[in-house]
Amino acid sequence: MLIATLALLSAAPAEAAPAPQPETFATVRAEDPERLAEAFFSAWSSSGTDAALEIVNNGFAAVAGAGAPAERFRPNMEAAVRAYGKVQKWEKIKSEPLGTLLRRDTYLVQHAHFVTIWKFVFGNTDEGWVIQYWEFSDQFGENWVAL
Repeated sequence: MLIATLALLSAAPAEAAPAPQPETFATVRAEDPERLAEAFFSAWSSSGTDAALEIVNNGFAAVAGAGAPAERFRPNMEAAVRAYGKVQKWEKIKSEPLGTLLRRDTYLVQHAHFVTIWKFVFGNTDEGWVIQYWEFSDQFGENWVAL
């Protein structure tokens, strides 16, 4: 019995499980479009604007000649981080199915010093859920009233 116990104690340790990898677009495309928005906010919070825009650019509906549609948001996203601080947390406050093919989700995003509002419209395509439209605002007005 003692020999068996010693053999177990001296056995090579089991290999550690690999560290979880951040989600990429390939792992995000799923039945639930919420994963795409969650991956975007998580990447923005932990890795910055480049990582967030990579998620969104890869998640946009493929339109011939569209290039990288999310790039137009870069200046505003970077300005928001400079003015309001890093993204701290986010929460989905509304999800509206638009038939079976579209869904509009609204998020509040807490920066260190301010809260912004984000809206995504997802389309259900042969490739899975993709972003068809998105917007964000830091201005009070119709976007805030019509959450």
